[in-house]
Amino acid sequence: MTPKTLFRCLLVIALGCGLAAMAVTQAPGDVPQDWKTAFEWNGNGSVLEPLWKNPWFLLGFGAPFALLALVAVIGLFFFRPFARPLYAATTAISVLITLFDGLVVQLPSQAALMSLSLMVDGAVIALSYSPPFSSYFEARR
Repeated sequence: MTPKTLFRCLLVIALGCGLAAMAVTQAPGDVPQDWKTAFEWNGNGSVLEPLWKNPWFLLGFGAPFALLALVAVIGLFFFRPFARPLYAATTAISVLITLFDGLVVQLPSQAALMSLSLMVDGAVIALSYSPPFSSYFEARR
């Protein structure tokens, strides 16, 4: 496997795990009543909760942020120079947002997938700035 293929595989794994973690929340399967009660506490104490309920905030911040994150992944896939700092920034902002998100209740599979996604995100960022991968991002003439 070439280094470029390995890097691209890591990107796909990170994206796939993140999307799978979101999908798990939409179809959790049979969940005991105790867990359903715990899920009602999700987001309790969130500083951002009033913002998440505002459609203008979602249109003004959420949609552009998701678009930037997608552009960063596509840019990394094709080794574009702008993509490295953009990917690092969107990953960092995603982590920082969780600091203000209040109590978070997750299914074990969702927590595992999100943790794996963040670990692979870190590997992608580290590899993109280290040789030989960093040379792939140099401006083309």
